[in-house]
Amino acid sequence: MPDEIKAALKACRDDDFGRIVRSRTRTGQRREEVAGMTRAELDLASGIWRLPGQRTKNSLLLDVPLSRASTCSQRSSPVLAGRSCSVGAPPDSRDS
Repeated sequence: MPDEIKAALKACRDDDFGRIVRSRTRTGQRREEVAGMTRAELDLASGIWRLPGQRTKNSLLLDVPLSRASTCSQRSSPVLAGRSCSVGAPPDSRDS
């Protein structure tokens, strides 16, 4: 792993931004896709994140395999009242 990525991951805090950076590193998905990730999209038992077509760049359904680290991270991430997103701010809250 390049030193720059190691340094970035080490600097991540246990907040939304840190969880987004770690998830992007583990999955290779785009910032908006990760920031809008919902619990309903995750099948942690199978290790799959199912992105609906309306949230992907090419408008096609995408099944993203989750690493063991990603699955463990999602299981342990807090569920915040009033939020459907696993990480990041709900998509409709931006620009408010």
